[in-house]
Amino acid sequence: MASQAGMIPAPDIELQDMQILFAGLLMGAGTQYDLTEDADFLDMAALKTMDASRDWADGSWTGPDYADVLLPELTIEIWEEGAAGITDSLSAFRRAFTARAEPVPLWVKLPGLDPIGTWAKANKRSIPVTNAFEHLAVADVQWRCPEGTWQSVPRSIQLQASATQVAGLEFPLFADGALNFGTTSQLPSTAVLTNDGNAPAWLVGLVEGPIPAGWSFAVDGHVVRYGEDLAAGQAVTIDYSSGQATLADGNDRSYALLERDFAPVPAGGTSNIAFTAASGQALITTADIWR
Repeated sequence: MASQAGMIPAPDIELQDMQILFAGLLMGAGTQYDLTEDADFLDMAALKTMDASRDWADGSWTGPDYADVLLPELTIEIWEEGAAGITDSLSAFRRAFTARAEPVPLWVKLPGLDPIGTWAKANKRSIPVTNAFEHLAVADVQWRCPEGTWQSVPRSIQLQASATQVAGLEFPLFADGALNFGTTSQLPSTAVLTNDGNAPAWLVGLVEGPIPAGWSFAVDGHVVRYGEDLAAGQAVTIDYSSGQATLADGNDRSYALLERDFAPVPAGGTSNIAFTAASGQALITTADIWR
């Protein structure tokens, strides 16, 4: 997932088929923003290949391929009954499709499929003025999606600390599910994380104090260990995509990571995770990643 912005938060509404949520603006079915043309949301981005040509033979040495940026395009009809309505709708549309320094979530719900999201910026906005402009505007838009991948809605599982390190390939299977952080019921200390996508997925771990220094996550035996105490009320997020540790107030604590063997959940596969600490709980969030 390797994103500058990290995991994409879940949309704050339940999207219906043929709806798009971008920069807080809901478009598509049931809104005044009709999606009129096919969009290439399922197209694969251009590839950046690490293949290297052979100097003294035909062909090339093969290497890994990576997705370039995505540039999905769409035509949208903005319609209202009166001039005042179209003014408000156009204003909201222009606010969403504006230049910005950082990408924001773009969520898309295609018929019969679960929602998919990516970080995106508005790359183009064209709204020609016609004779019907008082009631109807036709806009062509293009997004620039720097990650080149799509993410499923995040899912979380809560783990209880275990003082004993468990070997990475011997964890029992536990079902993923959205659990309330801080629950006092019996929780597992190990779990199996899944990734049904076709690209590696990087988890996010949230740990809340009080917990003494030295707690760790082990993903398939790859250990990430934190070397500072967390006081009561303190929480630290470990983002496997960026390799950073951050307190809730945004304070960077990456220097406190004593071991940094970050490992993803493989494409189309599973990973075993264990949370080892003297006490406390951790919330582990993952998602499927698609190229």
